[in-house]
Amino acid sequence: HIATSYSISSSFPSNVVNSSSSSRLVFLSSVVDKNSRQAEQSRVDVERMAMHVRWRHHQLGLLDYLRHMLDSEAFVDVTLCCQSKRLKAHRVLLSASSPYLQELLLAHPANDHTTIILDDIDAEDMRLLLDFIYTGGAAVPEERLDSFLKAADTLQVTVL
Repeated sequence: HIATSYSISSSFPSNVVNSSSSSRLVFLSSVVDKNSRQAEQSRVDVERMAMHVRWRHHQLGLLDYLRHMLDSEAFVDVTLCCQSKRLKAHRVLLSASSPYLQELLLAHPANDHTTIILDDIDAEDMRLLLDFIYTGGAAVPEERLDSFLKAADTLQVTVL
């Protein structure tokens, strides 16, 4: 999702126009001033002005895309083996969520597909943990809550 408007947190001189209807920023730098020194200084000030462009729904768009990447297995570079099941994931997200997994993944080159065997983790708990890591939430059945939390603790998932 691409934002259709931009938030700008800067005071605009009168020669800068925000054209949100065309979904772009248009900058007009035609400074008309009788004193050429002031005109040159105004031009330099416009060039130095920093613009803050913001994607209003960045987090939601990113979460949706991460979920899509997990579901489609796009760009996966890690296989997690839990019991007899294989779950695909992305090392950058696993590393960001778990110091334990980060340590394991740092021991292997990033350009290799890495397989991690997690015999002590139930496959369904790992799937739920991946949901949590990728989306910030998981629908954990009440009867699985203890094993889910134990798996999160074992893997040192830092956000639970």
